Amino acid sequence: MIKKLLQIAIFKSFFFNLKHFGLKGAKMPVLFAKKCKVQVKGKIELENFSGGAVRIGFGGSEGVVENRYSYLSVAPGARLVFKGKAGFSAGNSVRVDAGVLTVGNNFSANKNCFIACSEGVTIGDDVTLGWDVHIRDNDGHTIIDGATGARSESRNVTIGNHVWLCAYTDVLKGSVVPDESVVAYRSLVTKAFDKPHSLIGGAPAKLLKENIRWEY
Repeated sequence: MIKKLLQIAIFKSFFFNLKHFGLKGAKMPVLFAKKCKVQVKGKIELENFSGGAVRIGFGGSEGVVENRYSYLSVAPGARLVFKGKAGFSAGNSVRVDAGVLTVGNNFSANKNCFIACSEGVTIGDDVTLGWDVHIRDNDGHTIIDGATGARSESRNVTIGNHVWLCAYTDVLKGSVVPDESVVAYRSLVTKAFDKPHSLIGGAPAKLLKENIRWEY
């Protein structure tokens, strides 16, 4: 218990919670690890104000070397919504540059995951990310068609309920991972899937098997 308490950036967490949630923040619903950089100028919304409901920068699988810092950024005008409890392990990076990132209840991300939102990323309840999972709804830079002048745009990403994204998975713009599904190790998801209870895998990912289920 003492070791866990020593990992918390007490003053950073305390002032962050009071600034963004007022008196409700006194319960310390959001906790940051000491090795966590925080830049929040947009809006953060919580449905669960219990102490430590959202934890950023703590723990993860032993033997996986984490990034030096965890990182949370919410730009002006952007929103980050937590529907319940959420845990981001050491080395995680979350960027909400625009739009809305929604994280469901009982969310868990292992070490070194990266989530980037500039339009809309929705993650359902009971979702688990292995280490080094990347989710993004944009290209990072604008790609311009030399013939037409058309510019690339962000497209929403949706992760359903009770989904497991295995380690080193990339989920790119326009992707949908349906409820009760698993995305296999080192897969690259680039499109929308519509059948729940699916095993999805490959680069690019395709439907590998139907009528599956998974357990923690």
